[in-house]
Amino acid sequence: IQRLNLADKGIHRLGASAIALGAKQCINLNMLNLCDNPVLEESDPSLIRSPKARCIMEQVQAEPAYGHGIVAMLCVALQDHQNMEHINLAATGLTDTQGPLLALLVRVSSLQGLYLGRNNLGDETCGHLYLVLSGDKCRLTALTIQCNSFSALGFYAFWKGILRTNSRLRNLQVGLQSYNVYGSERGQRDIDISLRLNKAGRLRLLDNRSALTREWVDCLSGVNDDVDCSFALLRENPTLCGLVSGKL
Repeated sequence: IQRLNLADKGIHRLGASAIALGAKQCINLNMLNLCDNPVLEESDPSLIRSPKARCIMEQVQAEPAYGHGIVAMLCVALQDHQNMEHINLAATGLTDTQGPLLALLVRVSSLQGLYLGRNNLGDETCGHLYLVLSGDKCRLTALTIQCNSFSALGFYAFWKGILRTNSRLRNLQVGLQSYNVYGSERGQRDIDISLRLNKAGRLRLLDNRSALTREWVDCLSGVNDDVDCSFALLRENPTLCGLVSGKL
């Protein structure tokens, strides 16, 4: 098995934890989709009638991580997993309580894509993700976190925090909501501009304090057909305006 799609199947905490534990043994699994399931809610144990199923569930409940929920179970299961690349936990009821564990999941696993949309994650979770995603401390290339409860502070952690140090992240979706940052409305468009600038080489220059002006001009030339990126880069480096005007 390489892909396991269990979206919207009425899976509760015990069942989701059993799936996470099973993923530990399924070494070829690279995609797990648990979206639209109430994975944090307890189910009625009387509904489990099969003796074999009850035995398995007892084993799951005996796991130390079980008391901390599905994300903790995934952290344990995927600690040494080499192939898991995508996990979808959208609309599963996640809150800031799971924030530290989500950051740990990203750090300890081989994940490349994590989908957390339509939950109740706030600024605290954004802070935990900032700590693990700033720089290149993990393999994550895609993060979806739209339709959550974070404010301008959480948005800023992504826009002016993570995206100014992380060269691996290629896709970051925060949704259509706008955030008031220093009197200006910011949102997904600004995230997209930062991602395009990073692709053009901005991060390498930000990390190199001795970068030559010519290198910044080369970066600007790489986005000269992208008005938004050109404007953003010139705004960050006003001294380039004179050089560009001189060339014109």
